[in-house]
Amino acid sequence: MYYYGSLAYDYDDYIEPSKKIVKRERKKTATKTFSVLKLFLLLTIMFVGSMVTLYSVCLINTKANEIVSLQKKLKDIKSDNVILEEEISRKFDINETKKIAQTKLGMNAPLPYQIVYIKKPKQNYVIKY
Repeated sequence: MYYYGSLAYDYDDYIEPSKKIVKRERKKTATKTFSVLKLFLLLTIMFVGSMVTLYSVCLINTKANEIVSLQKKLKDIKSDNVILEEEISRKFDINETKKIAQTKLGMNAPLPYQIVYIKKPKQNYVIKY
């Protein structure tokens, strides 16, 4: 029995596995290339950000120095107020007033015959409307 066709391999088309040409696709690595414009924009943003930060730090330091100087002034004013309150209370002391009246103004206490008593009515009030 003879078949018109063959099931046998065609050895002319056969290539040995070691000699087989295999094309491998190289994996494309993502190269991070910055254009000059992107680099310039990035540097500009960084520069502006650093200048804003520097300016805000300078403002904070200036305000802190002003606060410290105002606190010193407030402390001085409070100490001056304490001194003035003491001086005022000393000036309104009855003994101090009597001393000044006798020494500087030459005043004396009234003698018993110079004192005149005034009788006032029992109803001594003011009516407010």
